[in-house]
Amino acid sequence: MEQGLTDRGREMLALIREFERVGGDVADFADRAGVMPQTFQWWRSKLRRYLDRPNHDFVEVVVETPRPESHLRVVVDDVLSVEVSDGFDAGELRRVVEVLREC
Repeated sequence: MEQGLTDRGREMLALIREFERVGGDVADFADRAGVMPQTFQWWRSKLRRYLDRPNHDFVEVVVETPRPESHLRVVVDDVLSVEVSDGFDAGELRRVVEVLREC
């Protein structure tokens, strides 16, 4: 919603944006919209600062903070080490450690 505008101002802004989208003769457009051409032109000059901005009533912004990747380091018999990230499968890690011990 355009801040600081009355209902009539928002209504006229919508009409002016429609006119700028379709183009044509101002007087014809104003007549079809049920507005006097002089009134339409007055509103166009009054609302000029709104016309230069994109028509976005709401834009959702989602900010995601990256989580620092954490690691777990497993040392096997002071010789080998295995690093695993978050979400590792404990059963799979157990099997890897058992295989490494046999080496």
